[in-house]
Amino acid sequence: KGGLWDSKKPQEEFSFSDVYDPITFSGARQSDARVWSFFSAVADDPEFEKTYESYVLGKKLSAGARMPLHIKPKSKISVLDVMMHMRNHYEGTALDPRLDVGAGPTGSAYRTRPIVWNHGNSSYVHERTVGTQQAAWNFVAQLRGHLPAPIGGRIWFGVDDATFSVHAPFHGGATRVPHSLADGTGDALTFSADSAFWAFNTVANFVYPRWFAAQEVISLAHTSEVAFEQALVAEEQQALELYKEDPAKAIEYLTAAAVTRADDMVKAEFALFGELMVKYRDGFHVSSQGPKAPDHGGKQGGIVPKVDEVGYSEKWYSRIVQDTGDHYKMTDDKTHPDLLQANKLRILAKGTTGGSRSPRSIPASPQPDFILV
Repeated sequence: KGGLWDSKKPQEEFSFSDVYDPITFSGARQSDARVWSFFSAVADDPEFEKTYESYVLGKKLSAGARMPLHIKPKSKISVLDVMMHMRNHYEGTALDPRLDVGAGPTGSAYRTRPIVWNHGNSSYVHERTVGTQQAAWNFVAQLRGHLPAPIGGRIWFGVDDATFSVHAPFHGGATRVPHSLADGTGDALTFSADSAFWAFNTVANFVYPRWFAAQEVISLAHTSEVAFEQALVAEEQQALELYKEDPAKAIEYLTAAAVTRADDMVKAEFALFGELMVKYRDGFHVSSQGPKAPDHGGKQGGIVPKVDEVGYSEKWYSRIVQDTGDHYKMTDDKTHPDLLQANKLRILAKGTTGGSRSPRSIPASPQPDFILV
């Protein structure tokens, strides 16, 4: 009736996907590519990634190039594995977005919308990665038929970007929602320090332009999820005992545990933001000098931290020079205060392990005839 299929053709020639979702560049590059990245990571076939690479790049779009609906994995995939795969940004593949100029100085996997943009007479796209800043929520459903339904069903729920979100477990029989996830605890236009949405948005948006901190935050999220799964073992054993006597008591026990866990998770996430702000503020990497660090004490400000200049990669410095030519070039690099100060600090710190600045991002300069104080 809709004209999508010629009813005169043999039924065995009917292809659901070709009729309702014909192959297009956008379908391959910005939808199937997500599946491709997951299949490539878990497939028993080590050639899967390369086999369908041209398809997801949008260069080979024939019907015969379409990926299979399912694959055989090389090993069992756990619920924690699935959460980690949801943090995928095509790293190490032909679609890796961290390697071009759009990634910025820290090699971010993220791009500012719109995802489709024009230059001259041509249209271009940014990659639509699995972990994305546009997500409102994400979850992994876990169904275990050998347990009573209110206990056997679990949903691991996360808000905002799955890359940095900690997935909190809730059982199918839960009777209430934590305050941190409830309607009315903040909204899209109202910030709330009690809100899970705003907690994870705050951390994620801090990391996007500081991609060097991404792996640190991802590892912490995964560690929390592992701890949650371990805690559930004892919780569910207790719940099963309660369920034999009174299912309502078992359900309330699990609900109360989930509510406390989720609200505590939000407090921990805002605390993480504070740690990141202290550590990566103002373009520096700020850390402790150890137990013997100088201490101003009193009204002067306390412990003196170790401060390293983060700087940019050599590749990014090269791009700056290519774009600007001699605009930033020094005509006399022996007299700049920063270089002289760095040399002074090296002299003062000679033979010690401390120092206010790391020489990591400051090129060594010739010994000056004087030291500017």
